[in-house]
Amino acid sequence: MMLTTGSTHTQNTGFKVINFERLINLAGNPADLTTYDTNPRDAKAHCAWFLPSDIGTSKKKADCEAHNRYTALVVDIDNGNWQLSDITGNLSLLGVNSYVVYSTMSAKPDDTRWRIAAPLVDAIDLEHWKALQKALAAAFNGDDCAVRSQQISYMPALSAWNREAYQYHIQTGDCVDVINSPLAQQAMQVCKLTEPLPVVRQASLSGSESVIGAFNQAHRWDALLAQYGYKYDRGAKKWIHPATTSGVAGVLITDEGRYVSSHGCDPLNDGHSHDQFDVLTQHEYSGDSKKALAAIKHHQTGKAVSAVDAAPWGEPEPLSAKMDSVMPFNAELLPVSLRDYVMDYAHRMDNAAPDFAAISVMICAGALIGGSAEMQPKKNDTGWRVVPTMWGGAVGQPSSKKTPSLACGRKLLDAAQKVIDRLNAEKLEEYEVSCIVADAHSDAIKKETELAAKAGDIPKVKELRRQALNKPSPPKLRKVMVNDSTSEALAIRLQSNPLGVLVFRDELSGWLAQIDQPTRQHERGFYLEAFNGFGRYTQERVTRENIELERVIASIIGGIQPDKILPLLLARASGGANDGLLERLMQIMVFPDFNDSTYVDAKPDLHAEIAAKSTFEGLALLGERKNPLVCRFDDDAQLIWEAWATQMIEREKAATPDWQSIIGKYPALLAKLALVIHLLNEAAESRCGEDFEPNELVDSHTLRQAMKWMEYLESHAKRITTFFKSETVLAPAKTLLERLPQLDSPFTARDIQRKGWSGLTDKDVLSDAIARLVDAGYLREVIEKGSGRPSKKLIPHPDYR
Repeated sequence: MMLTTGSTHTQNTGFKVINFERLINLAGNPADLTTYDTNPRDAKAHCAWFLPSDIGTSKKKADCEAHNRYTALVVDIDNGNWQLSDITGNLSLLGVNSYVVYSTMSAKPDDTRWRIAAPLVDAIDLEHWKALQKALAAAFNGDDCAVRSQQISYMPALSAWNREAYQYHIQTGDCVDVINSPLAQQAMQVCKLTEPLPVVRQASLSGSESVIGAFNQAHRWDALLAQYGYKYDRGAKKWIHPATTSGVAGVLITDEGRYVSSHGCDPLNDGHSHDQFDVLTQHEYSGDSKKALAAIKHHQTGKAVSAVDAAPWGEPEPLSAKMDSVMPFNAELLPVSLRDYVMDYAHRMDNAAPDFAAISVMICAGALIGGSAEMQPKKNDTGWRVVPTMWGGAVGQPSSKKTPSLACGRKLLDAAQKVIDRLNAEKLEEYEVSCIVADAHSDAIKKETELAAKAGDIPKVKELRRQALNKPSPPKLRKVMVNDSTSEALAIRLQSNPLGVLVFRDELSGWLAQIDQPTRQHERGFYLEAFNGFGRYTQERVTRENIELERVIASIIGGIQPDKILPLLLARASGGANDGLLERLMQIMVFPDFNDSTYVDAKPDLHAEIAAKSTFEGLALLGERKNPLVCRFDDDAQLIWEAWATQMIEREKAATPDWQSIIGKYPALLAKLALVIHLLNEAAESRCGEDFEPNELVDSHTLRQAMKWMEYLESHAKRITTFFKSETVLAPAKTLLERLPQLDSPFTARDIQRKGWSGLTDKDVLSDAIARLVDAGYLREVIEKGSGRPSKKLIPHPDYR
């Protein structure tokens, strides 16, 4: 049986269909979300989920019910009294022989909570599925959310709350028989006792069927009854009349969508069933059907003449944060030799934003240069030099072409690596020849040593011994790029790559979560040292020799989704992880607009690609220098630098603390960008086959080009930080949206407060969250008219009930 799954509960596209066996495997290997330890909502926001349907394209209620194929049963047990052995025994009695049971993220050692998922032998329709769900939930006193057709369930995961309590059990056997199993038999009994969903039918009144029918179709029973003060009794599945004092529910909506009342105070308790028009007539016109009919004829649309507008629901607007505008990418930011290649590449990625491709070539160029060149920004201070290590990321949704766009720079790096591989092969051959010569020489030395020893010539023996120890050193075979590596493995790689490497991560959030784990905190220090590019590093190991590195140099690039960066920014804002690692990663992080994506099928611009690859191949030769190239500004550029750096100091003084931590690193970044642009230009002008001897002076044009990069990158840094602040404001509304299915319709703000949900207990915060959902079309306000003062209630969009 297949399930629909998604990576976060906020996504609306990009769903997948997985086999039930995948869920079983995850129970034994749950996702580790223990780093999100401040708020359970953060952990759930990063947890994958599944729907017990094979729809695969949506999680909206209307779409799920239209698809009408359900493939599994899912029930949550939240009362804390069930033990795993009791659950498995109960399932056996119900004839459920294939299932997985695992602790939910809210489980604690003293409060066990479980999720049961069982595949069905055949896909079934909604009504059949609901009956089985109700029977299974009843057997465990489970959560009544189980019968919601669009209810998502989180995949197995370790959280900060359940990590000490996590348990699971897997039972493999025949899938649930939806007809003959004991569970199916119980479902049949449950169905007989449960009222089916109301079905709206057209009413009739002689000569006015179309008018009244239109009115009835335009008004849902839940909205209409809530308007007039009726209250729904969830247990009895009936409504309480606003005038009754007994508190007993006595109004039933039948299978046919008709109103039947047993309340003595209800004028419609006359032994007949009624429609929506009858209810309107009684409450608005004191039973005068002619006046009511005249009124709705006057309102040709068939809308209610009372306070509530029960018109059809539209598509809600996404709850998205308002973001600062960013500077659009300008191709002139790039060196001439790379412009056409980058812009053509982005265009062929279905007209993707060129920002991702552009930062990839700049970061890859900086990584390729690595420790082979340094920039001295100040004229006299020879103690401050920077190597072009660059960290950056592409922020965007899965559909934004992040990963394929970042491959733009990787292709050029692959071309450069071929040049390096050729040089590596030459070095290796030279080393092997040297070893042969050394071995032959060693045999001769042994004979000479024996003769000298016999002759008692001690000085000569010492000299010959020194010669014997002087063996060829193996060459350092450089490999610039690594994909996924622990700091321990990366340190080993850096032994043969003293000029540095590029760490490429498809998803930066995974890397950041990894180095945030308590057992891997030392990796943060390692990477911070690698960003600086000058410090020595010693890695002590118990089972093998220690690793001694003269220099640690590593550039980093990868993609990250907006919702995955939010917890990192939240931790930064709250004072956690304030070692500057995130600020370094944000230096070349871009979050562009995505408005112009179109299908493109065009041939690559081969001339542009050849020119770009040739430039990178020239840069690869820099690594053959014995000593690093040290570049400086020429006289004109030096004056421009000094004016800019002076102004930056004043800006930093006036900035807020969180912004200081970002712009305080800008002088070094500007120097790195100027160095990379300069060497790219020099490499483009070098001739193939000749030694690459670049000019050591960086001119004012190059510096101004790098300054334009700074302006562009700062606009993106501002967007990312303000996006976080906007999302923080939206968080209560998103929490409420996620919990709407847990509320009876209609409900009040007070009903929400009684739930005690985290983030929604403050009156002002809750009021703002409700207003945002109303404005976006997720909620609709109705005025309830009863015997007392009218009150405001809320009805959720049908897809979110």
